[in-house]
Formats: sequence, structure tokens, C-alpha cells
Amino acid sequence: MKIYLAIIFIMLFAITSFSQQQALMSDAQFDGLKSKVKNVIYERTSYDQNGNISHKRGEFSLVTFYDQRGDKFEVVRYEIKVPTYKTIYWRKNGEIFYKEQKLKASQQTSRMPPPPPPAQGNDIEKTIPRDPSFDSKVKPGYDKTGNLIEKLSYGNNGIFNNRRVYEFDAKGNKLKEIVFTGDEQLYNDSTKYIYASKGMVIQQLSFVTNASRQESMAVPLGKLSYEYIKLDEKGNWLERKIFESMKRGVESEPKLIAVEYQTINYY
Repeated sequence: MKIYLAIIFIMLFAITSFSQQQALMSDAQFDGLKSKVKNVIYERTSYDQNGNISHKRGEFSLVTFYDQRGDKFEVVRYEIKVPTYKTIYWRKNGEIFYKEQKLKASQQTSRMPPPPPPAQGNDIEKTIPRDPSFDSKVKPGYDKTGNLIEKLSYGNNGIFNNRRVYEFDAKGNKLKEIVFTGDEQLYNDSTKYIYASKGMVIQQLSFVTNASRQESMAVPLGKLSYEYIKLDEKGNWLERKIFESMKRGVESEPKLIAVEYQTINYY
């Protein structure tokens, strides 16, 4: 009898653990995507301060790949339809690892900077052995409902980079992101998101620290508004306009700065 009870307990524990694992927020959900997304092709048309096109759709694109659960495993950057950079993601022991690969020489036509190289740090950090198998890693943290509420980022030498904290509403919409830096994890910057009734971001507000390094004393930095032009049948946006009404803390009349496009493929 005791053996049977032990077996039942183990089975219940395994089922509970599996359910909890399944309930954890996926990367696709964190990115605001609905349904089982296979990959997303992101493109953008940008405008300068005079309203002229600074770079056209197709000059720069990103393709993000998700697995069946919705976790990201690869991102490829294209310039003039040529793959230029690739980032590979994998998970091990509850941590997320990143590795950057350069595929082709950058054409620089997109006016978008290439991904930054792994941080080298100061002279003391340079003496710490590095693991060349990855560039950086993240330790994620989740709340009791499975929302991703924290990311602790480390270099491949184990040195702490930053801590990102997230807040969500009851619908799983990301309301806020706060970045803490330094050994003491002091406030650095934050972003707030405002949503429409259908769960689409309609405004993004950014803030930056001052000498106090306190969030309560943060200084407004930027304000973006989003206008959705096209959605698909899953409820994901395919085309949207971005308007800027604050830059470097200076407010102005809303100005169109970009049109973004997503081409989404599903499992």
C-alpha cells in the first residue's frame, strides 16, 4: 500500500511540475504575440525630422524564430536581403544563453548599428576566465501566475550586467520595465506601456535616472504613440505607425517617425 501511495505521489508531483512548467510565460507571449507563432519577419520604413524617408522597407529586417512552446531560439538580421548577423538562444538549468555570429560584412545601408560585441569590462574583469561557448546569459524569474517578472543578465565571465524587472496586468500585458545597473543594482531607466481595450500598446513612455538614482525622481525622456493599420485573424499586428511627441525630454507635436511591418508565420 505504501508503495502505491508513493507512486501516486510521484505521479502527482510530476504532473504538477509539468503544469507549472507549461504555465510559464513564453518568449512569444512576452513579445506580445498571440497564438503559436513560428517566425516573425520585422521590417521598417523610417522618416527623418523633415518627414523624408531615411531608409526604406527591405533595407533592414529581422527574422525571429520560436519553437513550439513559443521560446526564441534564433534571430537573423538581414541587410538588403543578405543575412548579416545571427543570434542563437538556448536554455540550460533554467538559464537562457546567447551567442552572436557574424555571417557577412555589414553593408551599413540600413543606418542601423550592428549588434554590440560582448562587453569587455575593466582590467579586473579581463583577468576573469571567460566561457567562449556563449556571449551572455540571463537568469529569468517568474511570478506565481507564470509571468516573466525579472531578468538577471551576466557576461560569459560571470560578471553581473544588469537586472530588468517587469510588471504585468491581469491580462498578461506588460505595463512596465525597470532597469537596474551596477553592483548595488541602482535604478537606471524605465519604460511604461499604455494599452487599448484590445490589448494593443498605444503609447510608450520612457524615463531615465538623475543623480539621485531613485525611480521616484526619474526624468521623462521620450514618448511614442502607435496607430495600428493592419491586424491578422489571430489579433497580431501586421502594420503600424509610430509617432514621436517627446525626444530627450523635449515635448513637441506628434511626428511620424516610422512605419513598422510584421510578417508572421504560424505552426
